[in-house]
Amino acid sequence: MSVAKFKDATMAEMKRLLAKRGVSVLVRLVTRGPRTLTVDLRLADPDQYDKAVKIDRPLALAVGARNVMAYPHLGVVRYEIELPEALWRHYGMGELHTRMSIGVTSDRKEVGFSLGRPTSLVIGESGSGKSNLVYAMLTQAMRNYTSDQLRVGIVDPHGGFTHFSGKAHLAGPPAQDRSEIADVFNWFAGELAERKSMGEARVKSEGLPILWLVADECSSADVLGEGRAINESNMEVMRAVVKEGRKFSMRSLIITQKPTEADLPGILSISTNRYVGRVSKAVGTGLANADGAKPHLLTGKGDFLHVSPTETKRFQAVMVSEEDYIGLPAGIYPNWPVSSVLDDDLPEVAVGRPRHEIEPEILAAYMNNDGISRNMAREMFGFGQTIHMRYVEFSQRLKRAMNE
Repeated sequence: MSVAKFKDATMAEMKRLLAKRGVSVLVRLVTRGPRTLTVDLRLADPDQYDKAVKIDRPLALAVGARNVMAYPHLGVVRYEIELPEALWRHYGMGELHTRMSIGVTSDRKEVGFSLGRPTSLVIGESGSGKSNLVYAMLTQAMRNYTSDQLRVGIVDPHGGFTHFSGKAHLAGPPAQDRSEIADVFNWFAGELAERKSMGEARVKSEGLPILWLVADECSSADVLGEGRAINESNMEVMRAVVKEGRKFSMRSLIITQKPTEADLPGILSISTNRYVGRVSKAVGTGLANADGAKPHLLTGKGDFLHVSPTETKRFQAVMVSEEDYIGLPAGIYPNWPVSSVLDDDLPEVAVGRPRHEIEPEILAAYMNNDGISRNMAREMFGFGQTIHMRYVEFSQRLKRAMNE
């Protein structure tokens, strides 16, 4: 079926279903989006809105669409009817012309990404396309900022960011194992502490580069932890960057599959700039702010909602090619310095859980005995998993530092 035939069939069914319900409308706009046919209708009587949006499922059945989203949009009722997959349109980076563009909306407008926002969340289950979306964000940032203007730290527990290894904008190599990840977080903690000592005005007047912490798979134990098993050290740094980043030219990008307040305490509620891909209905509740924004109905493979404090836009993420990566400037950067930052050196934050101080006597026990297990830690010190892992990681960092 061609787009024209699908459009004709869809419009005929819309008119029939609306007339059957006694709803009078004026067609304002019909647009072919990357994966949807978008139809804007103005109601003769706004009180008939509930009747108008309830044709979504009957319309989907009638035209053979997988789903239809219907919601209010700038004085009209907008219907987004999913096209058959054979009619989907994919965009490459060369087809976008606006600075920092990362995709195309359902009404054929480019959607951008801005480092002016202190923190952003990319959310989506496996297959949603969130990795490619993040690659597009990184690629556009590296195209539009020099390495003197932007320095990036990548937390990469699954090894998905190898395309960016050796690029000039990186402050260090993408961090994969637990110790490397801890070093990245502590490097950002040290940078934030130094910039705080300089003061906000001096940081801006000296034109220090933006420091951007990009953290993938944040619900894993190696990054921020999950539920009750929070990685307190890394979480404390992330909260500080999220809370104070705007003042000191630091930014964060948090990538996760199932965001909850338990997994991101003190972060999720204030991270209002979100890119939401396909998730389950239960997870998607509350992640978008428009009546028709239903993340569980997205098609996956790059189909996203951009949720800001004022609106929600659906868009198709741009595809990043090998040539796009090759075109990024290359550079040489050092390994992440092994950090010996103690809790007292970390920036103070007003949110989150109380900090657990490192006790020297207990640290010495960990330094002298690599075989302290979780059960031993519970019996000897009354530690749970989180505090036990803090001592393990900290003792390992100190040993590496002493051996260098």
